[in-house]
Amino acid sequence: MTTEQLIEAYFLNKLSADEVEELKKRLQDDSATKEDFIFQLELSKVLQENEKKKIKQRLQLLDQKGSPLKVKWWAVAASIAVLFVLAWVFNLFTINQQNDQLYSAYFQAYPNVIAPIERSSNGNISALQKEAFQLYENEKYDKATLAFEELYSQEHEEYARFYWLISTMGSEEYAKAIELYKQNEQWEKSEFEYPAKWYAALAYLKLANEKEAVHLLKEIQVSDHALSKSAEKLLEELK
Repeated sequence: MTTEQLIEAYFLNKLSADEVEELKKRLQDDSATKEDFIFQLELSKVLQENEKKKIKQRLQLLDQKGSPLKVKWWAVAASIAVLFVLAWVFNLFTINQQNDQLYSAYFQAYPNVIAPIERSSNGNISALQKEAFQLYENEKYDKATLAFEELYSQEHEEYARFYWLISTMGSEEYAKAIELYKQNEQWEKSEFEYPAKWYAALAYLKLANEKEAVHLLKEIQVSDHALSKSAEKLLEELK
């Protein structure tokens, strides 16, 4: 189904659990559609509130008249249940939106400290290394991802994995970035230990996994790394 069809089916309560997850994923990748979906949720909430008021007024009227009409209480309960579901979903997407804003505010590509372009004439820099960092500095992250992946497969140096990780984030492949972070158990022995944790925390934040993000940010906060203050500030904003 298209995203529009998924949204329509969602409001008709015709989506399976897997389809709901698929809708969430698509909305996370499409800010414009997500904003429109949130608007529709808000509108639905207002309409449900109005309907709830009408039901309440009708019940009060029937009570005053002593009407023998049997009220379908299951319908009333269902209406209220829908309100709670809408509130939960709206809250979920609001949180995701806040996380997106924090991510945008804090994500910045790590500077090229390995092979700066202005020093690329250095004979110690390989052609592949030069190409990878040129792509990286020009923000061509899709191609930089492939270049650093190849560079890492050849050299097995941590700097290549680190910039590979950031490039995947620049390409909006946040789950892949986390996978790259978790695949390496030697970050503690690398000069990129805390920068890697910082970017992994941001990736977790983007994927709405605040628990893991906070865990990494706290590790950075208690360190003596330059990112400690940034981690402390972000933790405050997540409270």
